[in-house]
This record gives sequence, structure tokens and C-alpha cells, in this order.
Amino acid sequence: MVVAALLLVVASVVADRVAAAVAADRIADRLQCLPGVGGRPQVTVRGLPLLPQVLAGRYRRIDITVNDLRRGQLHLATVRASLRDAGLSSGGVSVGAATVEAVVGFDVLPTRVGGRDVTYGAAGGLLAIVTVAAVGGQQLPVTVLARPTISDGTLLIEPQEVEIFGIRRPAKGLLDRLGAADVSRTLPDLPAGLQYHDVTAGPDGLTITVTGDDLSIHRPTPAPGATPVSVHCGEQS
Repeated sequence: MVVAALLLVVASVVADRVAAAVAADRIADRLQCLPGVGGRPQVTVRGLPLLPQVLAGRYRRIDITVNDLRRGQLHLATVRASLRDAGLSSGGVSVGAATVEAVVGFDVLPTRVGGRDVTYGAAGGLLAIVTVAAVGGQQLPVTVLARPTISDGTLLIEPQEVEIFGIRRPAKGLLDRLGAADVSRTLPDLPAGLQYHDVTAGPDGLTITVTGDDLSIHRPTPAPGATPVSVHCGEQS
């Protein structure tokens, strides 16, 4: 009896993991077919037990990582999404709550500000804007440390400190004199149900966080007269 019970537990665990792997593979298939997705997404289905979730087509949590995502001229180095209460069907996807973090490279920011060449980096979650400016009658390397924020769909840059030769001082409007308004950027409109939440600066660029609740994504309806497709992304004929 003990051996039989152990075998039953092992079989249940194996079936659970197999079901999770199959579900993750199907989800990755669908995502890989989306426009702009360069490589195969990494998908992890979480929450035990998994087999009942697979059979029901509804999952407590799905974590997704997509690298090298391109939409028009926008290049996202990495996109990480956590979907909760996600339902998959042939008609589309429904999500109870979603948190998406997208890493946008510094190349989206201008290379010249106020007529000066600038480069970008990160320092303690702040955006580091490196340039050369006249200080005391001399041209010196200057690093402006600014806090990126999002307001009404616009990426804003708020100066915090200025660093010269390792010494930091309050910004006192220096970033404005360098042309801070040129650094700000209008962000793309988001689909219904999503909103910009936060932004921080990191070594690879700006990490923009987007959140949303009660989301629904439907498959596009073929145009009248269009040739029907027999096999869809992530589905077998």
C-alpha cells in the first residue's frame, strides 16, 4: 500500500510537470507568432497543482520573458510580463491582472541636448546624463543625475543633482539650461485596460512598468473575402 501510494504521488507530480511544460510550449508558440517578436519567448506556468489549470484552460499565474521585441522604430531589449488569472481559448486571451516590465535602451533618448553631445547611464536608479559644460569659465565633464518619471503618458526627466569631479551638488535648474525639455518623450498609447505605472534607470536602459486589470485580447476577425488560415499560431490543425 505504501509503495502504491508513493507511485501515485510520483505519477501525479510527473503528470503535473508534463502538463505545465506542454502548456508553456503552446503559449510560447502563440507569442512567437506575434509581430515584432524576434526570438522564442520564455514561458513559465506557476501555481500547484497545474494539471487542473491546463485542463480548464485557466492559469493562476504565467510569467513571460521576451527578448529583442520591435514595434515600428521602438526596440525593447527585454519585456517581462506576469499574468494572473489568465484564460486561453481559441478566441483569444483574458487576464485578471497583468504587470509588464519593458527595458527600453538609452538609444531612444536624444544624443544632443541643448546643442551638446550627451551620453546616458544609471546611478542608484537615477538617470545619469553625461556631457561637457562651461563651469567657472572652463569646459568640464558634468554628470546630471535625474529622476525619470511618467505623467499623462509622457516620460519626464526631473534633475536631482549635478556631479563634477566626483562632487555632487543640487541641480538648481542646470538641466533646464542644458535643454531638459528635449529629453522628455511622449510614450506610445497603451491598449485599453493598461496604464503606465513607473520608470527607473538601469544599466541596460529605462525600465518602464505597465499594469492593468480585466484585460481581454481577441483574435482579429479575417477581412471579408480573405483566404482563411487553417493553422493558427500555437494551435495544431
